[in-house]
Amino acid sequence: MTGYALALDTATDRLSAALGAPGEEVLERLVSGARRHAAEVAPVVEGLLAEAGVELGDVGEILISDGPGSFTGLRVAAAFVKALARVRNLPVYRASTLMVRAVGALQQGRVTVGSLSSALRGEVYRAAYGRSDAGGVVELAAPRTALISAAWSGEDPTAMVGDLPDESLAQAPWWGRVPYEGPPLGLPRAASLLWLRQVGAAQKIEDVAGWEPNYGRPAEAQVRWEAAHGRSLSDSAGYRR
Repeated sequence: MTGYALALDTATDRLSAALGAPGEEVLERLVSGARRHAAEVAPVVEGLLAEAGVELGDVGEILISDGPGSFTGLRVAAAFVKALARVRNLPVYRASTLMVRAVGALQQGRVTVGSLSSALRGEVYRAAYGRSDAGGVVELAAPRTALISAAWSGEDPTAMVGDLPDESLAQAPWWGRVPYEGPPLGLPRAASLLWLRQVGAAQKIEDVAGWEPNYGRPAEAQVRWEAAHGRSLSDSAGYRR
């Protein structure tokens, strides 16, 4: 990573933005509250730049958590990043929001970290990560949707992170025997994207204009429309079925 990197995570009800450069202190801002992403993302980025005493022209790349997570939040960040990348001709790097959630536990030395988030309707998004011999991050179980009561394939991770409510955790077969860290450690943070980029775990998006986040599941409005009309809506939002 050279120059300043701008990082965004909008996969939850919390907007997280960070700005960092090699040898510089990482600056981060958080805005909590559902449906505030669209109104707050530009002012938050402007505030970070002002705090660092730099301009938008000093930003050399953008990092983004690309889901799964909040449909609306992910679309807001995707639209903002696409516009910024096109106008400034900036490269964009991505990492799964589940990987971003796991960073804090990985940095604490946990060997295998299971990352969880709510997928609504009694399901969760989950994945597992570990550290490579070279100090990077390896994906041990790819992101997928599952019932919280479903067992992991193979052995359980040695630690779990997430922001699931207690009533959901009580249904997990590993609950009570595998250490679990909820918020704040289990929440995704934009600053973690800067670390993932540093260790080579963030992937460059080659076709930014054609890229869409991994929404995980269709928006609730799409679910209601399909139920009412008895047929599938076209996949215009990029939901990965």
